[in-house]
Amino acid sequence: MRDLLVAADNAGVKIAVEQDGIFYGDFSNPERWGWAWPQFHKNVDIKTLENMEVSQLFTIANSIEESKIAAQMLSQYLPDDLRLLIKEEASLFVILHKEAIKSKGIDALAEYWKIKPSEIVGFGDDTIDIDMLEYCGVAVAVSNALAEVKALAEYVCDTNDNDGVAKWLEENVL
Repeated sequence: MRDLLVAADNAGVKIAVEQDGIFYGDFSNPERWGWAWPQFHKNVDIKTLENMEVSQLFTIANSIEESKIAAQMLSQYLPDDLRLLIKEEASLFVILHKEAIKSKGIDALAEYWKIKPSEIVGFGDDTIDIDMLEYCGVAVAVSNALAEVKALAEYVCDTNDNDGVAKWLEENVL
């Protein structure tokens, strides 16, 4: 995994790693991070990459094209147990364990509570929610979700900022 970080750094890809609420990376130059800077410097613990054990990694590139190039380059360094999710609209991608998917957690809960997947409503807004929405019997996206999430949803509710999930539940379940 260190090879991945070194290759990304050598390619000029901005790297931040989040692990247990601590962000690792070089945040010495706020201009380098542009729009992302506020989310990294307020109310978070920041350390250098040298002080971490890699578990979850995301990188932010300057453009969608740069993000695609970086994702291609980085994917060759990924061990078989990791996967890459690309969020093109934000020039962001996430690398995480292949088993770290929401549908697995929902499946475990459904089995425990003896609930069929067809009886479950899933709400999502981001790339990481896609497998969950495909697993659940009813897929609902908030209206400020990514286009690819809204495209697979059966319903689109109000934004998450406007209590969209609560409104949908009141109108359709309660």
